[in-house]
Amino acid sequence: MNSQRLTDRVAIVTGGALGIGGATARRLAAEGAKVLVVDVNGDAAARNVATITGTGGVAEALQADVGTEQGVKAWSTMPMPVLAGLRSTLSR
Repeated sequence: MNSQRLTDRVAIVTGGALGIGGATARRLAAEGAKVLVVDVNGDAAARNVATITGTGGVAEALQADVGTEQGVKAWSTMPMPVLAGLRSTLSR
């Protein structure tokens, strides 16, 4: 499905590199959202972003552990173009 119903929306998916989080990030991008893929495994997050952008999606990766205050600050205070218009987050 590629309905583009999320065009101009931004989503942050923590745990977004692999498994359910990875699939969720890819699905949100396929629906038109710009996605920030946050994961403790930065290499896996980057690979998922490559998959997303390789199919025409817009995504960025960020290595962070959102189970810690420092990890939350890492993504919440970063000036990233993909975050313009943030409307939703999914934390796993």
